[in-house]
Order: sequence, then structure tokens, then C-alpha cells
Amino acid sequence: MPSAFPENADLITRDLFPGVIANVCAGEHLTLSRVHFEPHGVVEWHSHPHEQVGVMVSGKARFEIGDEVRILSSGDIYRIPGGILHKVSAIDGPAIAFDVFFPARPEYLVPQT
Repeated sequence: MPSAFPENADLITRDLFPGVIANVCAGEHLTLSRVHFEPHGVVEWHSHPHEQVGVMVSGKARFEIGDEVRILSSGDIYRIPGGILHKVSAIDGPAIAFDVFFPARPEYLVPQT
């Protein structure tokens, strides 16, 4: 069984998009990712069947979720239903967000080569 207290070295690192990297930890039923945006990093339009909720930790980002658009900063929370198109763009510098996915995203747990 994995440690109840994973170290950064235990996390899977995923290059999601150019300028956007995630550190991933998962349980049996959900996935947590710490997403690092370089200045002007963009998560391009996409959708997935997983429900996603998250919180901005630092920086600012423009969230486009379905037909809603909002600029979020530290402490702001978002939710993205499964199957909804969405896009996120860092604004004015680096940003960090935490995402939680349900159900778990097993493809995030396979190290990239």
C-alpha cells in the first residue's frame, strides 16, 4: 500500500500542455493534481467524463467553462461537470491550482516517457 503521506518525489509528473505541468496523487476513487502554469501557460479546450473541482492556490487564471468565463485568483473555487468543454489560461505570471477528479483518472498515473 502506498504511503499515507506521499513526498513530492512519490508523485507522478505529467506535462499536460506546453507550459502546464501537473503533480498527481490518487486514491482508489479520485485523483488530485497540483497544476503549475508557467506565465501564459494554457490548458487548451478539452473535455473528459470526470467531474472536476478545484481551487486556485496562487496567481491568476482565466477559466472558460462551457459558456461561462471568469478570472480566478488565490482561494477561488471552480467546478467542471463531466463532458463540459473547458479551457484555462494563466494571466500575468505563473499560477498554481489544485484539481480533484472523480472518478480517478488512471491515465494520469502512468509515467510519461
